[in-house]
Amino acid sequence: MSIRKAEESDFEIIDSLSNELGYKRQTKDIVEKGLKTILSSSVDNLFVYEKIGNVKGWIHFFIANRVASESFVEIGGLVVDSSARREGIGKSLVEFVKQWAKNNNYEVRVRCNTQRKETHVFYESLSFMSKKSQYVFQNDLKEFI
Repeated sequence: MSIRKAEESDFEIIDSLSNELGYKRQTKDIVEKGLKTILSSSVDNLFVYEKIGNVKGWIHFFIANRVASESFVEIGGLVVDSSARREGIGKSLVEFVKQWAKNNNYEVRVRCNTQRKETHVFYESLSFMSKKSQYVFQNDLKEFI
């Protein structure tokens, strides 16, 4: 078992795992562009969990900078292969991020869809506490093009 920085060659397995969890399937170009952007970013981090040479999960986290409050680390995504769930992979990935954040003097936050009750229990088991509920508003800029 090892946790390592993701590489461009991990594109297909990261995409496959993402789709398995229910993220909307994107074109290869969109996924590759997103992965390259994250891998070259100074604030984003993407790590994979390997077991016997096979990627079984990934975690994306980033430094969230704010004007009126201290910066923090936010988990942007966590996915574990459905055949390997409940083996401690997700926990290991989150603990990795928590240690990274601690080493760099940040607190860690994660946002969860209100409907993913099982996910709430998972994060609570790792000492995360619910701080607030909020709405996400989105404007589809395509209507202006």
